[in-house]
Amino acid sequence: MEPHLENLHMLSGRTLQLILSNAQSHSALQERLQDLRDVPSQLEEHELYLADLGRSLKNTKRNIAQYRKITEREREEHRDLSESTMRRLAYKMARREVDWETKKETKNRKYTEAFEEEMTERQSQQVLEASIGDAERLKSELVEKKDRIKSIQAEIEDLHKRVFDGARQELPRDRQLSQRLKSAQSVHYAARSRLKSNSVALSVLSPAAEKIRDSSRQAGFLELQFDGNGERRKNLNEIARRASEFEDLFRRAQSACSEIADVPRLPTRDIYRTAEYLDSSTTAGLRADVAKYRKEITHVRHLIESELRDTTRRVETAKEDLAEASKVLTSCTTELQEYRRAVFESIVASATGSIMDELQETSSTIGEIGLRNQSHDSLPSYITTRPLSETETLPSYHSLTES
Repeated sequence: MEPHLENLHMLSGRTLQLILSNAQSHSALQERLQDLRDVPSQLEEHELYLADLGRSLKNTKRNIAQYRKITEREREEHRDLSESTMRRLAYKMARREVDWETKKETKNRKYTEAFEEEMTERQSQQVLEASIGDAERLKSELVEKKDRIKSIQAEIEDLHKRVFDGARQELPRDRQLSQRLKSAQSVHYAARSRLKSNSVALSVLSPAAEKIRDSSRQAGFLELQFDGNGERRKNLNEIARRASEFEDLFRRAQSACSEIADVPRLPTRDIYRTAEYLDSSTTAGLRADVAKYRKEITHVRHLIESELRDTTRRVETAKEDLAEASKVLTSCTTELQEYRRAVFESIVASATGSIMDELQETSSTIGEIGLRNQSHDSLPSYITTRPLSETETLPSYHSLTES
């Protein structure tokens, strides 16, 4: 995109000086960046090629394992057949020696074919492993070049900041593009932060949901079990322990993501207290207490499972938002960089043109001065083409009357 050239004449002397003094460095950086422009696409294609090689190697190794089994089996049968004198003698006595030789040849052929197929696959494995080694080295080179692109872009951005940050009032278009980039960066940061917070919360909510499910399931079993205080005490403590572990995980999820909704607190202390006084006379209402605990735990379990689904959806939405924000950010960054590059090139081209005009004007002025110094009013003196001694002399005049 070409800048508005009419605005370039309003640049301050300081801005012009900064542009012209950094023009050579800017041009060198742009050339280096242009030389590496195809690296990202090359790296992407190369990674696909490397993945194909990996899949081929995996299939080849699987084929080798299969052929090895066949080869070992055929080798074993071939050896048994070759070393079995009694079986050969039996065939000979039955006058079936020809059948024996045919069977032996068949086994030899199967063994040879299986062995050759295994060797062919092993050669393919060697070729693939060598190709993968070469591809990995090339990938390292491409990754290094891609990192170099980032470094060059950072240098260009730093140079642009030094030049243009103080000239935004002089270049309205630069100010507008910079503001758009700043807004895109804010949106990108918000999308990335939301994805990160929800992803962390999801990784903690999943085991938390398992804990509350286990606690709810255990409470359901306990409600049906009223034989033996020892076993019931053990179950109550297990219910309380898993409920407590759930609450710890849930607090971590809420700390990671403020979008996680609150849930009612579980009666963990009451469950521990019930287990502690299980043998006293206060356990007459144990069945009602257990039913109440199970109801509260089940309610929280339903809330957590719903929250788990909501968080999963938020993660997917955040991924889509981040992808879109990344595209917009890249577009805004590229547009601003291209504008500033065009300003640099326009200023340098204008300065070069001005210098050439001044040189031409100076040369023309010098020529005019020379002509003026050579001009005067009198004509130049006449120079004869040959000496006077060599000029013809006219004959004397004779009057007609004299005759």
